[in-house]
Amino acid sequence: MRIMLFVIKFFLLGAFFIIGNQNLALSHAENRQTFVSQYKDWIYDVAGNLNSLTGYVVRVEWLPQTGEEKENVIENVPKYSKIKG
Repeated sequence: MRIMLFVIKFFLLGAFFIIGNQNLALSHAENRQTFVSQYKDWIYDVAGNLNSLTGYVVRVEWLPQTGEEKENVIENVPKYSKIKG
């Protein structure tokens, strides 16, 4: 339930930012069309970013390295997870 509330608040906050930044009065039909167009574009951007993030998370190597793999590691590489090739 908390996640659903977070999602709803996130999308409402995005809508309020679009309305506020563009100074749209939603009482006019022309402004409503502009809002719907910009809101739709924003949702597509959010979905694309989630897609990129999911792809990145899937490619990350989450398991610790075994003894054989540790020998091949360069010393300057950070200690956090590496992306699979």
